[in-house]
Amino acid sequence: PESVVVAAPAPAMAAGLAQRSTTAKINVNEAMVAIPWDRQDELDPPFEHDAEKQPTRLLCARDGTRVRLHVSLPLEAAVDGVNVRVLFRVNGALFLRGEGSSGPFGGPEGAGRASARAEVIATLNAGDYVEVVTLRAGAAGNATVEPDAAAFIAETR
Repeated sequence: PESVVVAAPAPAMAAGLAQRSTTAKINVNEAMVAIPWDRQDELDPPFEHDAEKQPTRLLCARDGTRVRLHVSLPLEAAVDGVNVRVLFRVNGALFLRGEGSSGPFGGPEGAGRASARAEVIATLNAGDYVEVVTLRAGAAGNATVEPDAAAFIAETR
């Protein structure tokens, strides 16, 4: 009889999830704004977050961590022509490929609404941190994140 060798599957890495939200009603339509995340919905290893000392940073505590990053920013603006870009920045310097933009705001004049979303997959090492950063890409004027409506999600498999 022939013998069949079946390779055992590689051990799966433990899944980790971090989901943050914010109550900050800050103007994100500036040259560069890092969003502070002050609400912790979920926070599993290998992620760490200090909402008081470094609210903009989501820290990774494990080398070689493949992570999917997702952000959704529901926005309100009181002026026409606003467009907000959203990006992921690692360690205060490296911008990851995969950005989003709010595009034009809709709704009645003086009360426009839009949403900026972005998603990317990256590999992080222990000590790396990720921030969600916005940049003005249209007209000047206040554009704020709807409190309790934004979400920043990081997940591993």
